[in-house]
Amino acid sequence: MNGDLDFNSRYFEKYPEILTAKNDIKADLRKFDGTIDFPNFCAAKTFVDSLKILKDRINEYNLQNSTLLVQRYIDSLEVYLPKVELSQVQTYWKSTYDKVNQFIKAVNKTDIASVSSVGTRLNKFIDRANTGMSGLQKSDLNANLQMLSRQRQAIAGVHNHFISDYFLLTQKRGILQLNEVDSVLVKFNESNFYSPDTFDGKNRYLVHYTPGKNNIIVESPNLLNRFQDELKSATAPVQNLGIFPVLTRLDTSLSNLGDHLDKVKTEQRLSRYSTELLLNIKELSAELKDLSSVRFYRYAHGLKTFVDTIQTERRFSALKPLIEDIRNPMDTLAVRLENKNITDLEKRMDYFAGKIGVLDSMIANNNKIPANVRRAVNFTADFENAKGNVLNDLKSAMNPADGEKLRQAGVAIDKSTDVILNGYHEPVYGIFFSKKHKNHGYIENGQKSWENQ
Repeated sequence: MNGDLDFNSRYFEKYPEILTAKNDIKADLRKFDGTIDFPNFCAAKTFVDSLKILKDRINEYNLQNSTLLVQRYIDSLEVYLPKVELSQVQTYWKSTYDKVNQFIKAVNKTDIASVSSVGTRLNKFIDRANTGMSGLQKSDLNANLQMLSRQRQAIAGVHNHFISDYFLLTQKRGILQLNEVDSVLVKFNESNFYSPDTFDGKNRYLVHYTPGKNNIIVESPNLLNRFQDELKSATAPVQNLGIFPVLTRLDTSLSNLGDHLDKVKTEQRLSRYSTELLLNIKELSAELKDLSSVRFYRYAHGLKTFVDTIQTERRFSALKPLIEDIRNPMDTLAVRLENKNITDLEKRMDYFAGKIGVLDSMIANNNKIPANVRRAVNFTADFENAKGNVLNDLKSAMNPADGEKLRQAGVAIDKSTDVILNGYHEPVYGIFFSKKHKNHGYIENGQKSWENQ
């Protein structure tokens, strides 16, 4: 906030009253760093800031001294935190907040607003500070002191570890981050093929190949056990949707009908009488066994495939494309379930009925075909028997409540996928440090997945 006020001074100088207000606000803000009105708050704030600075600049200190500094800062916080003058701070902040608000309104009424976004940024700053002040007012002092005590003990243990087991090493400065190659080299040697990240326990790199193909996939195992478990949990509510067995029944019936058409064509030697009839039967038989052009069917079948796959598959190289393919369909399928909408499937059944009716007409009107064959063949009746009441049963199996289950599953899948892509931060040594775990991707046929993201 101070930086913004200083940077925009050249605009404020055109308006003396705004410039004066800016200087007043800066003077007020300086009191948060040191004032006799609430000295304990200022002291506690100083040590909190010191901890943050140490965390961000630990590469400027040797590790042994860093732990001693953290202990000192925590000891000081334990002294000053119980004495913080919350009521005085809140009262002073309210006055400052109102003053900055008035300043923002004054700035936005001038041409400064057309050349600088200082008003918008100041508004964000004071809102964040206001949220922090509200949180401070509601915080549990005893819980905070207990947390500090635990952190002090944890840091003391780290310091003892440093000066006993790793004395020479920890006399060196800290490192904020290893590059990926160094991270692997720290624990990797020719006698093993294990991932250096052991968040999920000790795991070998995953090596996969498809029989009949030359490409091999070498994949990081990091977080994949957790990822698979989270996907199973996310999709458990939609694992046994009522539409699945009905669609399986429809699949079987139509596939059997296609086989029946081929059988009749062969047994009755229909190809002898009409090439067009032969081609139409072949075409329809293939179409009956493939409903992928029907969106509702394709989305439901894709969901079933995904849910079944994650029960046994944890490789990200296999699951990532499945997730990308199923996420939008899940949202669409949710709406379909809520509205019990299978219009496209009904149209496809009507399409089949029309083509089968044409086949029956071609057979009935072809005098080259023996009369007994024409009387025996009734594909329309065969189709109606195969279809049965499956469409009505499907609508009855569509539970509108499953739509919301699908949406919630989708949100959970997105969250888990985001962790795999961006990493998971595990707190270590208390709240001041964290260890990042990530899945480093996979190499397939020489192509690195992280270079294609």
